[in-house]
Amino acid sequence: MDPGQVDELAEEAAKLTIEELGEARKRLGFCTAEGHAITGFPYPPERPLFYAKLRTKAVLRQEARTQQFAYEGLEKMPPDKRHGIRVPRVLRLVENERGNGFIIMEYVHGETLKSILARPNSPTYGDVQPYFDRISKALRLFLEIPVPADAKPGPCGGGIIHHTFYKDFEAAIEYESIDMLEAHLNKLATFINKAAPTLTLERELHLVYSDLHEANFLFRGDDLYVVDFDHAALLPLSYMAFALRFPSIASMTVAGHIRHDFDLPQDNQAVMAKINGFMGMAVSRIGLPLEGYPNTGPEKKRMRRPFPVPEQNRADEKPRMASES
Repeated sequence: MDPGQVDELAEEAAKLTIEELGEARKRLGFCTAEGHAITGFPYPPERPLFYAKLRTKAVLRQEARTQQFAYEGLEKMPPDKRHGIRVPRVLRLVENERGNGFIIMEYVHGETLKSILARPNSPTYGDVQPYFDRISKALRLFLEIPVPADAKPGPCGGGIIHHTFYKDFEAAIEYESIDMLEAHLNKLATFINKAAPTLTLERELHLVYSDLHEANFLFRGDDLYVVDFDHAALLPLSYMAFALRFPSIASMTVAGHIRHDFDLPQDNQAVMAKINGFMGMAVSRIGLPLEGYPNTGPEKKRMRRPFPVPEQNRADEKPRMASES
């Protein structure tokens, strides 16, 4: 998209209001026929210019920052290196007084990998492998995007890590540093047996994209657009290795096709798998507080304010894409 088109889109996006987007979502309904929450939609419906993604205050800004970080990181790479790999540009956020709202990004009309794999005439391995090759290329390019030296583990600009490694895909606390993250993981690794093996995380952060659901990869012509950055974060490489080696059920197909393309450290995987299983059976704040980190003490109870959509729509369901309408 050329700069002129982007400027025009930004001008149009600036006119959007929370009221009109809320009404548009109500007209769509809150769930698909299969019972999946509709968390995103093309807008305006007659001639879409934008994709509007509904997010709560807890994740709205951190997801938008991380998606824009990926977009800008790709844009700074030589064109021949990033050829065919794209991320929709974030144009603005539209929020209500409680901080909930919509991420407004450029609309991309294409076909998801999920739709491609579900075509009536079952595609052969040779038919689909080029799609997986592009996904592999995209995630490897993300790992190459330079990360600021003062960045903390988590979404760009700070926030809670969302990754398949954690119980319910969400870390219990924010981490100030890799040292703090490592200290928590090793406390969990030795929680029952103090002599159990521990891990040593890599000391550099990379943009790790861990949600490999087939609906997150949108193809238009020769281009792949990677969408949904809720489970993307700046993390040590061991987290990318874990996402590929121990994927969630929804990520298994993609992980199985691309993991052989990655040369990632494996030394921490056995310990991480043990910690992952332990967290799955424990309370979310197991291993806290951490010695030397006073802000990791007991969580303060707070009044939860109601969000004006049905409760089931807060789940991490995949947004329904235009090609799946």
